Amino acid sequence: MRSFFLILAWITPAFVAGALGWSGVWGAGSAFGDYLIPIPVAGGVMHVPTFLVATIVIFAESKQPEPHSGFVLFGALAVFLGALALQIDFDRLNEALFTDYEPYGSALRLEKSPFLLFVTTDAMWVAIYAFAVGCRVKPALLALLPLVPAAIVGSELFNYATGEPELTWGFSRPTTERGNEVGFVHTSGGYDEARFRAWIEDTNIVIMPWDTPNAENLAVLFTNSMQAIRWRKIENTATVVGTFCFYEEDQSSTAHAGYKDCFADRLTLSKRLNAAAEQIDTGFGREIDRWAANVKVCEGLEIPEERTLDIEHINFCRGVKRRYPELIADMTARHGADSPEVELIRSEAAKIGITQK
Repeated sequence: MRSFFLILAWITPAFVAGALGWSGVWGAGSAFGDYLIPIPVAGGVMHVPTFLVATIVIFAESKQPEPHSGFVLFGALAVFLGALALQIDFDRLNEALFTDYEPYGSALRLEKSPFLLFVTTDAMWVAIYAFAVGCRVKPALLALLPLVPAAIVGSELFNYATGEPELTWGFSRPTTERGNEVGFVHTSGGYDEARFRAWIEDTNIVIMPWDTPNAENLAVLFTNSMQAIRWRKIENTATVVGTFCFYEEDQSSTAHAGYKDCFADRLTLSKRLNAAAEQIDTGFGREIDRWAANVKVCEGLEIPEERTLDIEHINFCRGVKRRYPELIADMTARHGADSPEVELIRSEAAKIGITQK
C-alpha cells in the first residue's frame, strides 16, 4: 500500500504539469516527461527532496495510528494548503487589486513553480495516506486549516498595500526620431528622486546611452498606471510622476517631477547631419556634399583614438577620419590629384585634424 501511494506521489506532479501545458524546467519539451526523470538534466531532480520527506513520513506512519498521528494529517493538510497558496501569482493579483490594471481573465492565477507543485502534491498524498490508515483530526483543528492560506494571501496583499512603494520595469522603445529612446517604469508611490535614482543604479535594467549603441538620449518615465505598462503605451502623461533624462554626449542626467520632454532641446546625430546637409552645396555632387556635411558635424569635437564609451557622435566622427584615406584615393583616381574636388576634400579634412595627403 505504501509503495502504491509513493508511486502516485511521484507521478502526480508530472500529470498535473502536463495537463496544464507547462514546459520542462529548462524550457524544452513537455513537463510531463521532464518531471518523471530524477536526474540532474531533468526537472524531476527537483522532486527528489520533497519526495524523500514524503517517503519518510509515510513509512514512519503505522497502520494503527498513534494518538499523535492526527497531527501528521493536520501538518500534511497545512503544508498542502500553504504550498497551494504560495503558488498564487501575487504580482498579477496585487496589480489587479491595487492599481488600474485590468487583466484579461481571472486576476487569480497560479505560477508555474515546479518545486511548489512537488511540495503540494507530496503533501496531498501524505494526507490521503494518513487518512487511509486511520488518522483523524479533531474538528477544532480542522477549523484552523483555512487560516494557513488566508494568512499567506493576507500577508502578501497587506505588504504590497502598506509597504514601501514598489518599482516595476515595464518596457523601452525608440521614438520616431532616431537616437532617442524612452523607458517606462511603474511606481506604486509618488515622486521620489532618491529612490528612483537608486533603483536605476541598482537594478542595471536601464542601460545608459553612453554604454550602448542603441540610443543617444534616454528618457525614463515613472508612471502610476500599470495599465499603461502592461499595454505598452502611455496615452496620458498626467499619470507620469517623474522623468529622468540621460544624455550620451556629456554623460549627464537630470530629474524632474511629473512629465518632461527630455529631447526638446537636444540634437541627435541624425538631426545634426540633416541640418548640415541642408546648408552645404559644394557644387561637386552628392558624395562630396555628404563628406563636407560629415566634417561640419565633427568640427571642434575632440575625437580620442581609443573607444572607451559608446558615444554615437564621437564614434561617427572617428569613422569619418578612418574613411578619409579610402575617399581621397578614390577621388584622386577619378578626378586627379590636383582636381578641385580633391582639394576641397583635403581642405575640409584639415578642419577635423586630418593632415595626410
